[in-house]
Amino acid sequence: MQWCRFPPFDVWPPLRASAMQSSSSKLLEKHKQVVDDCQSSQEAQRVLRSLMHDYWAEANRPKRVQPLCKDGLVELCVYVLDTYLTSSLDDIRRYTCGALYNISRQLPSSRVVRQRMLSAGAYPMLPKLLVSDLWKVRFYGTLITAHCGLAGLTSQQRVVCSLESIGWLCECLEKTLGGEGFGGGLWSIEEVMAGAASLCSLPDNCEGFLAANGAKLTLEALRVVTERQGSEYTDELRAITMTMARISCDGRFKSSCSPSAVEILEQLMSSEIVAVKSNVMSVLANIGSEKASLEEAFKQACASSSAKWNRSQLSVVGKGRVGKTAFVRAVLQKPFEHTESTIGMEGMTCEVSSVLSGKMWWKEQSNAHSELEMLQARQAAAIAKGIQMVESDVLQGLESSLERGRVEGEEEGEEEETTGREKAGGPEGESTGGASDEPSVVSEPVMSKYNQDLVVECLQDEGMEESVVFELWDYGGQDVFYALFHLFITRYGMFAVLFNMEELMSGDTAVRAECLDFIEFWLSTIYLHTSQASSESCSPILIVGTHKDKVSNPLHHLFISRILDDKFRDHIAWPHVQVYQQNDSLFAPSIAEDTELLMKKLFHSMDLDQSSTLEPSEVEACFGADADPSLVQQFFSFIDLDRDGKISFTDFRAACTQALSFFPVDNTLGHVDPVIPHILSVIEKIALNSDYIQQRVPFAWIKCLDSIKQTGQDVLLLSQVEKIASECGLPLSRKLGLSREVCGMLEHFHHLGKLMHHNETSLRDFVIARPVDFLIRPATQVVCEHDLHRTAQQTEARRLTREWKSLTQQAVLSKKLLPILWKEYQDRSALLEHLCVKFGIFIPLKPEQSDEAMSFLVPTLLREETLSPVADGVLNCFLLFSSDPDFLQQEQRGVWRREDLAGRFVPNSLFGSVIGQAIAWSQSTGGAQQKLSKTEAMMAFGKHKFLLQELKEEKCFRLVIFVQNPKNILARLTSIVQNVLDKTMPRLRCYTALSFASGGGDRFFLDYQVVCDKVREQEGMWIGSDHVEWTELRKELGEWLPSNALLSSYDVFFSYRQGDFDSEVVQKVYDILSYDVVGEEGRRLEIFYDQVRLKAGRRFDLDFMKAMACTSLAVPLVSSHALARMFSLNEGSAEDHVLMEWCLILELQLSGQLRSCLPVIIGPVSSDLDRDPIGNFFADDPLARLPDIVPRRTVEEVKKFMSNNNLVPSAQLEERTVRSIVKELTKNLAVLTWTLADSHGQSVLPRSDTHARELFGLFEQVAKSVIKAYEAIPVQPQVGKTGGDRGLPALEVDEGSTPGDTRLKAKEPSVQELMEEINRLKANQVQQAQSGCCSLM
Repeated sequence: MQWCRFPPFDVWPPLRASAMQSSSSKLLEKHKQVVDDCQSSQEAQRVLRSLMHDYWAEANRPKRVQPLCKDGLVELCVYVLDTYLTSSLDDIRRYTCGALYNISRQLPSSRVVRQRMLSAGAYPMLPKLLVSDLWKVRFYGTLITAHCGLAGLTSQQRVVCSLESIGWLCECLEKTLGGEGFGGGLWSIEEVMAGAASLCSLPDNCEGFLAANGAKLTLEALRVVTERQGSEYTDELRAITMTMARISCDGRFKSSCSPSAVEILEQLMSSEIVAVKSNVMSVLANIGSEKASLEEAFKQACASSSAKWNRSQLSVVGKGRVGKTAFVRAVLQKPFEHTESTIGMEGMTCEVSSVLSGKMWWKEQSNAHSELEMLQARQAAAIAKGIQMVESDVLQGLESSLERGRVEGEEEGEEEETTGREKAGGPEGESTGGASDEPSVVSEPVMSKYNQDLVVECLQDEGMEESVVFELWDYGGQDVFYALFHLFITRYGMFAVLFNMEELMSGDTAVRAECLDFIEFWLSTIYLHTSQASSESCSPILIVGTHKDKVSNPLHHLFISRILDDKFRDHIAWPHVQVYQQNDSLFAPSIAEDTELLMKKLFHSMDLDQSSTLEPSEVEACFGADADPSLVQQFFSFIDLDRDGKISFTDFRAACTQALSFFPVDNTLGHVDPVIPHILSVIEKIALNSDYIQQRVPFAWIKCLDSIKQTGQDVLLLSQVEKIASECGLPLSRKLGLSREVCGMLEHFHHLGKLMHHNETSLRDFVIARPVDFLIRPATQVVCEHDLHRTAQQTEARRLTREWKSLTQQAVLSKKLLPILWKEYQDRSALLEHLCVKFGIFIPLKPEQSDEAMSFLVPTLLREETLSPVADGVLNCFLLFSSDPDFLQQEQRGVWRREDLAGRFVPNSLFGSVIGQAIAWSQSTGGAQQKLSKTEAMMAFGKHKFLLQELKEEKCFRLVIFVQNPKNILARLTSIVQNVLDKTMPRLRCYTALSFASGGGDRFFLDYQVVCDKVREQEGMWIGSDHVEWTELRKELGEWLPSNALLSSYDVFFSYRQGDFDSEVVQKVYDILSYDVVGEEGRRLEIFYDQVRLKAGRRFDLDFMKAMACTSLAVPLVSSHALARMFSLNEGSAEDHVLMEWCLILELQLSGQLRSCLPVIIGPVSSDLDRDPIGNFFADDPLARLPDIVPRRTVEEVKKFMSNNNLVPSAQLEERTVRSIVKELTKNLAVLTWTLADSHGQSVLPRSDTHARELFGLFEQVAKSVIKAYEAIPVQPQVGKTGGDRGLPALEVDEGSTPGDTRLKAKEPSVQELMEEINRLKANQVQQAQSGCCSLM
């Protein structure tokens, strides 16, 4: 005889005792005395027998089961059985088991019943029922156990029932079909078949059922029920067809299935009952009926090309040790256990793939099938059931975004002609024209292998089409991990923010404030990373209070909710926080019962009436001695509706039934806590109503995701993914093209947590298939609280005492530690290190010696330390942060008092990220060695020193500058800050504020840009009650105001096409040159850099050509990026402004107006460790591929400019082709950047070290080359106004003319000077023609 396999019974009492304490039972309290008296009183036995018989009968009515459960019938049954299961009171035992059985019949469809069965401790009672001496109790126990198994209550056990019990079930079915009773009572076909269906959910039980003639009895039941017409037999058909679906794959069922039975089943295919139809389809498919059409449904599903994928994310966040991992275990129905603090993020998908929601519980989903197989099987099942598909398509959304982007781009392009300098072009060979006349979507069927068993499995799952697969994340709570979070937080999904309720009930105001600050941090962080500008909405948020086992009083919960409401009601994310509707919860015990129990506890009375009142002192006592009296008084006033200084029973009850702004949970109960299923229900409802869930996802995308996973690679290049996508049938949209569609696909998968890809320029080349395994786990070997976490690798690394001390005390990671910390990742350590640098986790530090091993700054590990006090009178300003688009729109625009800044938000990781990027810039510009702490950084850009501080209380940064010219440092630092924000939290903006004292002595913050605008427009502004004239603003704040007016002449002009690396080269070289001096008098170079010099409202093309005409040295950046747009030029193409500059350089060289030209030639830039960081520009002869045509419109613009400014164009101007212009330009003495990079790489070092450090000195070397070229220009007598000492003919700006009509006026040099210059240029040209392109280095 084979019995249920359960753990030993003695492991259950503690769980049951805990569960019993957490559940209130009105019926148990009412009848407990009668139950206890049965042992000594015949009358009590009679009463209890009658009572349980009545409950047995009442529970047989499905609509009465949930109310009976809320009243505590399950607790009463468990108590009776626990007391009398081994007694001789057979009727009481039988009726009680019957009542519990009737309740269990609702388990497969009711979460409420399931939760009460769990909390009452019914499951631990089952092993005793199955070994009872009374066979009816054993029979009931079998059925109850079967229903429990189907409902997931026995998810950790194999519910294999005895052959004896299965035989009784078949005998009961046979007698019921014959109209006879069984076991002393009448049974319905529905309840017997429901028991059979639950029983057969396990293959071992199916075997016993078939052996006991179950197939023939089930077919007979089908015949009997279908002969009775009427909708009242819906439940019978559902139970019968479900049983048949579970046994139909067995040959004994097939052989028992007569033609008449098959005919009945085929007729039921047209049933309007979805469950019956899907079960019948499964049966017919298993027995090989041609009408089962599952394969046709599968083909139809595949032909639809897309389907709802039903994927989402749930991220669990909170402080360390708050109970996040325990909460995740409760969600997954795992018992509570103490765990170590989570290191980094524990993606549950790394351990259990994913979590599938369902009617009853969430279960871990296996990876037995590919994503495409599962999706198409689900879609086929939905089609077979007749369920309609949704209409919206994610691909259509991408196309719409593209169209919107084109319109916006066209509008911006029109403005750019008058407001900015357009230099950037689209990718080479990629069309940016209007929409094509071809169909937008290419329909190519994508099919996985047909798996009938999988389709049948989906058919049998009633809720499969509405189930959502969640990627469940448990985030580390220590603040050192915050720098990683922006890589994973996305808008698809929702967030559970956990806090410890004990902290808000603490009498320690500092503890309470810290808890509230942490909640505020996450509310702000979630809003920043998930909000959309178009709707100002963010991802849904659930606030969860843990430790309910210690803070269980409903008054305390209401009190905490009040604190949260008062603190955050004005927070921008608060409207997206979900509310816990206590009185609507079907899972929690009755609020009235809890209120009554609490009132009894407070009044020490068992008899309450409506006249009962509560004094303030009693409320204060309820909150404990540590409670803040002022907060208690506020709370008392809140629920004192009559305002009479007392709380009435009515007031109290009304207060306790209010909705809470958080969900209180007891993690020690695990999934038994009744609030857990309520949370899951809220999450499911939100997910199913989300737009991204309603969209169809193309099968080709899912196939591509499967293919990416099947490569087995942790990281793929974007080009590899594009190749895989092409093999999977992409692009589906001709409007989008392959590159755009792949990026859109990767963005969709990234938001759903399936992989990681960032479209930001420096990161977009990498697609991380397994981000937790590949990036987070190894990164958190370095980025963690080393005093709190200690792994085996970290223990070993501590043996390198000096290096470990440097890491833990100075946040400097030596390369010597990585082979130890990353022992498990040696085969990919170079790529991993490279990605950590790319993502800003590590910042490479410039080695002091050429053969020294590389080291990295890890900003998140910096310690709290005050570097130096700041003296009075130093130049300082403040960087403020806000996601509010109306931040500047105060009563006085751009003017804030200090108190106005309360409530601002500065992400914890922002300061570390900023100083990391600032250090990288400082090293590239030759800055002095820095001193760093967690909240302060002393460093320099070039020779200009400054201090950056994070002011925690004021929630801003303070910038202190130790030189008299702060403008360059401010501009560069604010650019770095905004660049960090754009990459990590694009909704947050940075505002520079200058401190200003009014006449009354009040201190204000003034927005820097507003001040600059007022001074430029010569307007005053109101500051407090004073009106300050613009002259006063210029006097007080002059050091900060920009001096970017156009000059009459320049020493150096940078000509480049805006792009990631080209722009970086110009920015850093400009910074280095700005901090340097030339000549005997040590003057500063005057440099034309468009980002500084060009002004809004002027013709940028005229301004940069005028600047070029009065420059001594032109520095054109000739790069692969600069040439990309030129390859597609033709005679009728619009003017190319970079080509225009280069053409003008040649003309000015010929005329002698330009004294020298130093091209900086840059080959292909690569982040691939297997390639050089900068390749040889001439390796693939790009000049030969340039079009050999004259760019007419470009040439016309140059000719027009020269004619308008008294400059004579050369005869060659109108004959120059695109190719000849670039070729002539590169014949000048040039800087070959790939040779500079090679000269700074060390071949004796690891390849990753060489690659990382090759660019450290590149920018300084380019700057030195520029200075060398400038100083090599012959000194000639100055004529008129000059821009330096190189003898450049001065060109004056006519200040009286309009901005768009400014003319350059040249002062003619002598004839002798011109002849000497012409002869020098001719000699130079001959020399260049003989030698080709020359390198300055």
